[in-house]
Amino acid sequence: AQTGKTTLLRALCGFIPAVERIVTIEEQSELQLERDNLIRLKAEGSGQSPPVASVEKLIMTATSMRPDRLILGAINGLEIAAWMQVINTGLRGSMTTCSAASPQELLGQIEKSLALADPSATAGSIRAHMASAIDLIVHLARLPDHSLHIDSITEISAVESNQITAVDLL
Repeated sequence: AQTGKTTLLRALCGFIPAVERIVTIEEQSELQLERDNLIRLKAEGSGQSPPVASVEKLIMTATSMRPDRLILGAINGLEIAAWMQVINTGLRGSMTTCSAASPQELLGQIEKSLALADPSATAGSIRAHMASAIDLIVHLARLPDHSLHIDSITEISAVESNQITAVDLL
C-alpha cells in the first residue's frame, strides 16, 4: 500500500554522513538518492526463472563493494535472510521497507521467511538473529485525507524467554 515508505526511507538516507559509502538495491528505481558515495544496483528479471539478478544475489554482491550502509528499496521474501545475515556481520545502520499491518505482524513475517530459509533453525535462534539485526521499526499509515502518518516507532532490544522484546517509543 502507498503509505510513504520510500519517501520516508529517502528522507532518512539524507541523514547519512556524506563520507559513508551507500549501496542501494532496488527492483524499481524509486529512491533517487543524490550523493557522491553511492552505488546503485538494480534487481532484474524477477519475473524470469531464474532471475537475472535477484535481490538476494545483489545483497551478497554488495558486500564485496565495502559499503558502510546497505539500503534496500523493499524486501518481502527469502532475501530477508541474506539482508539480515549481512547486517549481523557488521553492516549496522542499513535500512529497507516492508509492508505489514503492524510491527508485530512484520516480525512474524520476518520470522517465517527466516524459518523457510533455514528449516533447521530453532525459533529461539531465529528470534535472537532478528533482535540482533533489527534496531527500529517505523510503522507508517496513510490517513483518510491521504496524508502520511508515523503510526509507531518500535525498538527491538533483545530476546527474553524466547520472545523478542519490543518497546513502542511512539
